[in-house]
Amino acid sequence: MADTPTTDDIRGFGMSIARPIDGDLDSICTELGELETLKHQIEARQAALALEVDRMMRERAAAQGIPAERQGKAVAETVARARRISPAHGRTVMSLAKQLRALPRTFARYAAGELSEFQATLVTREASILEGPDAQAFDRRFANTAGLSELGNRKIAHRAQTIALALDEEAVVRRRDKAVEDRHITATPTDRGDGMGWLKALMPIEQLAAVKDTLEASADTALALGVDATRGQVMVDTLIARLTGADSGTPATVALEQPSHPVTINLLMTAEALLDNDHTQPAILASHGPIPTSLAKRLIETAILSLQKVELRRLFTAPHTGELVAMESKARLFPKQLAQFIRLRDQICRTPGCGARIAHIDHVEDWDSGGETTVVNGEGTCRQCNWAKQVIGHQDSEPPPLRTPPEPGVRPRHHLVVAYDSEFTLAA
Repeated sequence: MADTPTTDDIRGFGMSIARPIDGDLDSICTELGELETLKHQIEARQAALALEVDRMMRERAAAQGIPAERQGKAVAETVARARRISPAHGRTVMSLAKQLRALPRTFARYAAGELSEFQATLVTREASILEGPDAQAFDRRFANTAGLSELGNRKIAHRAQTIALALDEEAVVRRRDKAVEDRHITATPTDRGDGMGWLKALMPIEQLAAVKDTLEASADTALALGVDATRGQVMVDTLIARLTGADSGTPATVALEQPSHPVTINLLMTAEALLDNDHTQPAILASHGPIPTSLAKRLIETAILSLQKVELRRLFTAPHTGELVAMESKARLFPKQLAQFIRLRDQICRTPGCGARIAHIDHVEDWDSGGETTVVNGEGTCRQCNWAKQVIGHQDSEPPPLRTPPEPGVRPRHHLVVAYDSEFTLAA
């Protein structure tokens, strides 16, 4: 094509962006955004070029009489060498390019700069378990997602997971069961040369939540008793002592003498899904994202069989928007139940591009400016975004839900929050 940049054009552009930075704050921020879009477009172009490398090398190998099963040999390594990345990463980006070839509409959004390479990888990972018409339907639905460039990594992943679950829940469950078989622990030294290392464990999410909550509770107890250490240090010391039975020699060992803390897992799912009448809407594991309804019910059944206490609480949603029905308060601070309600609704930080966990419940319109303490005017944000909002102003990632009431005569749909713990005491 005439407008396809040449190698010299690309080199020239590299020199142009090395020019001195000039302009006011707004123009600099605009340039930052445009460069981010361009970076994504470049990554998409690299994927298209990788496919062309694959085609050309296969054709060359075929002309040399190399058997078909060996014609793709060294393609990923060639791409990796050209991109100056590791061979393992080369195989990853080559796989991504081939998967995107089967998702042309999603590839087009990628080429438009609305997805990063990592986000495209998250999407194709979910689509890879689907076949035939389901894969095509996935491509159509995901490509029709509005405001794609404003979504962070976690929201992109949740969107793709939700679509895949709606199309073929059994395939998602099979992948999850296969993943459980792959659980393992890795111990890796850091590359900083400081004698430290990483201990990583791949495990089911419900077990991960239990481990994390238990360590955090021990750390909170130790800090409340005056331990001279950070929360993270106490959690590591507690983990080591409980795994090895050895005293770490630090003040944090006081945490080891405290009783275990009840662990709560919150599931949000429709009543229809719980009763086997609706598999189109996945369950939501609070703070982690969508999971198959069959897996959610399996978690509930496990809790019941192990004699853990299980409680159901109804939350209603608007029939057309699917948003949780509003609650309100006259207080400036969000009451505990209202704050929990917003956490269940938002799941992750509402700031555009952010995928961090919710730490603060804040007003969309400031209280001092007349904003009310309601679900409509409340949002979940991470600590960093809440603090930054005071400096650079607020940009909400989505319109606050439920600005208009449900239609008269239409009953709202209700959801069930299923909460259970391991110590027979419920903290819903």
